Amino acid sequence: MVNNWLLDQLAPCHCELCQLPSGRPLALCRACQTELPGNPRCCQQCSIPLPENAGRCGQCLQSPPAYQHSCVPWLYTPPVNEFLWRFKFSAEMQMLPLLTELLATDAERELRQFGAPDILVPAPLHWRRQWWRGFNQAGLLAWSLARHPRLRSWQLPVAQRLCKKLRATAPQQQLDRRRRQHNLRQAFTCNADLEGKFVVVIDDVMTTGATVHHLAQVLRNAGASRVHVWCVARTPGPSNTPNPG
Repeated sequence: MVNNWLLDQLAPCHCELCQLPSGRPLALCRACQTELPGNPRCCQQCSIPLPENAGRCGQCLQSPPAYQHSCVPWLYTPPVNEFLWRFKFSAEMQMLPLLTELLATDAERELRQFGAPDILVPAPLHWRRQWWRGFNQAGLLAWSLARHPRLRSWQLPVAQRLCKKLRATAPQQQLDRRRRQHNLRQAFTCNADLEGKFVVVIDDVMTTGATVHHLAQVLRNAGASRVHVWCVARTPGPSNTPNPG
């Protein structure tokens, strides 16, 4: 506590939005955090925003995804999409603790409601894309989340190499929903026996849910009894939100 106070005095964190000292070891002040675009009314399964709390959306009722539940507390609109873009494509690592904090409160609520998962599985990248980017954003987010002060006591194991992406698929943000689904068929594999396990998939953004659906299918085929999804942000609708900048 004293060390954090001293560090804040010597090199205070400034809020990415208002540029004032944030008053905590995070580049976002509490006042600005309350103004972020939340996703409070959404489908319990795919987290698509709904006009009111209606349980599950029509798409999930008609054709349920392979995962049973998702937790996606923010909308992929400014400034949350900008935070994610800077982390994912510009490798601005100061965004990682900020994004972790944005997911941690809701993740803690999920743990209290559903219990601790047996493993956290980051959505894998194809090795070529990971080599080009230098990191897997979902993997870093999963590790950071498991070590968050409020979640550390839950002892959440991260299985970074449990799943692999076999094919270098086209970037998902360039495709519509139908093409996303086709793009990811047989793209993932799982090298473990997950009989009876409760698995949580970690990713940064959910757009149509195609990636986590196909990954969840592979996990279920490996024996997982329950698959939930935790992401930072959800696009507001089936079509993509324009990328920032």
